[in-house]
Amino acid sequence: MTEPREIVDILALVAAGERDWPPLAAPAFLTWFNQKLAGIPPDQHASVKIDIDANGGFDEQPLARICIYHTRMETALEAHAREAKKAARDAELVREEKRQLAALLKKYGPVD
Repeated sequence: MTEPREIVDILALVAAGERDWPPLAAPAFLTWFNQKLAGIPPDQHASVKIDIDANGGFDEQPLARICIYHTRMETALEAHAREAKKAARDAELVREEKRQLAALLKKYGPVD
């Protein structure tokens, strides 16, 4: 089994004007923000980051965005699922290469 990887979980990614854009009043904003944190264990709150930008938009108009995310180590279950997915992809690649080899051997015969 490989070492667990660091995972980035996005808690919120909203642009100005979207339905989930936070309220302007501070108490309501804190409620909105705490709702985003609700699914994260308190011992992981220190890893939460907030990116706020107003770059790029349509017709060169700024578009404000808020991204709230945190980093954590993947769980054993996630690592197992990732490894199983990789093994399945690797096996499919081998099957495809063998299929191609068989087609080439049929077309050109054995290599001298």
